[in-house]
Amino acid sequence: MFYPAASCGGKSVLVRQLRGPHLSTWPWCSKRSSMALTAAASPSSLPQSSTGRFEVSMVCRGDRFYPDISGVARSYNFYAFEPARPEEGVITLALGLGKTIVDGGIGWTFSPAHPKKPLPFDSVEELLKGTQTEFWAVNMGKAPAYNPISETEHMVHASLGDAEADDALYLLASTYDPERDRVIPGIGSRGPRVLNFAPLLVQDHFPLNDLVKTLLSAAEKAVEAKVEIEFAITLQGRLGERPRVRVGFLQVRSMVVSDQVVDVTVEDLRSARSCCVGHGDGQRNRG
Repeated sequence: MFYPAASCGGKSVLVRQLRGPHLSTWPWCSKRSSMALTAAASPSSLPQSSTGRFEVSMVCRGDRFYPDISGVARSYNFYAFEPARPEEGVITLALGLGKTIVDGGIGWTFSPAHPKKPLPFDSVEELLKGTQTEFWAVNMGKAPAYNPISETEHMVHASLGDAEADDALYLLASTYDPERDRVIPGIGSRGPRVLNFAPLLVQDHFPLNDLVKTLLSAAEKAVEAKVEIEFAITLQGRLGERPRVRVGFLQVRSMVVSDQVVDVTVEDLRSARSCCVGHGDGQRNRG
């Protein structure tokens, strides 16, 4: 379902109803001229996990528009590593459209109880390779050839260099200093950029972590279960100023988390009918 078009930098923008996880693919951004769209969807036509009304506001950056941050947060983490605990939850952030996270691309994942703890990379080289270097945006330039089966027909892949040219990195990235072999929050010096969201998570230029924790808590109370939420954020302002922040709360889904304790003995594992499973692969124990 498409909603009336609006003007964005002289170009036409259509807002459409999106279902399920693809809802986060559509950008929630803020246009510098403060143009905003509001799209009202029929509650009966939306899945239960979606909201009945959502607002889209856009930042036009040349031929691209996208949110500064897309995120997914869960109030239970099935793959927690120390010092994090499963019940503390997990948050994943990415630059640009939420397609990066939905498709299993590289994002920045951390425990909301330990937002300043760096990820366990063995070297800066691994850090540079293991953090986001590209992002998705909506293409506002020349229309591509019509392709009805392509999910990315009206999207474009862009680099961190493109985002920096759009002034979208100053609150999201850090810089690697090869002389001191250190990663420094911010982009005030030259060097490779590392998308670790340190200006927000370490330097607290905006209490992003507290905001997401509050959203998780409120969603849990409403659903009365562990939840997964999707959100998008735009940040406006100049370097050195407190940013103006706009948050889009996209959707909430309940999670199935078992609280049953299963005791497994050595004898159970020695059974010819036992099956050991790890990382999706199973192998029958013949011992």
